Amino acid sequence: PEVRLLPDRVERALLPRALSISSIPIGLDETALAPCEVDLSESPFFLVTGPDQSGRTTTLATLTQAVLPVLGSSEAYLLAPRRSGLIDQIAWTEVGVGVDACAALAGKLAGLLDQRAAAPSVAAPLLIVIDDGDELVDGSAAASLERVVKRARDAGALVVASLSAFRAQRSFTTWVQVLRNGRHGLLLQPDMDEDGEILHVRLPQRSGLALPAGRGFLVRRGAPQLIQVAG
Repeated sequence: PEVRLLPDRVERALLPRALSISSIPIGLDETALAPCEVDLSESPFFLVTGPDQSGRTTTLATLTQAVLPVLGSSEAYLLAPRRSGLIDQIAWTEVGVGVDACAALAGKLAGLLDQRAAAPSVAAPLLIVIDDGDELVDGSAAASLERVVKRARDAGALVVASLSAFRAQRSFTTWVQVLRNGRHGLLLQPDMDEDGEILHVRLPQRSGLALPAGRGFLVRRGAPQLIQVAG
């Protein structure tokens, strides 16, 4: 039989539509070359890490575009301390651009989730996306983001964030630790010896493994799976 390889590029149009937040197609897996899915019903958190130009923003775009139709008319918020390609790709409810604007929006979201947690039965799910979260690990936004992630589950919020692997590994900020402890995310172009620790998994040791942009290990239920993200 023909030996097929994981392609370096996967078009988003080739993926099926998401049917629920428990089955959000994000790319192709290496084993079956079939669509692989993210499950945000088990954990409301999804953490994307990797070096610069590894495909972090593309991953957030693919995930966001897939999950928003499932959420229907729900609200979607973007925190982008740096200029992000996500700003113009999605019809956001509100966007914070720059560190100060992100801190203000994070404070607003913390208050909103406090209100929603008090009446969760009437609150539709909402989505909070953080791109280049390195800039928000310290400073005025950190305390508000801690409140956001602690309230997320009770308030019906989904939190998807990207950070560099370096910052994710070395940050002791509470909101980053909460996302790490969810053991749910994508490790793009990882250091095979060290980056598994970010999501508390051991990555397989494989020599000669090609890792183009958008390729990495999807971690679900503590198990890593090599995938190529659609973009």
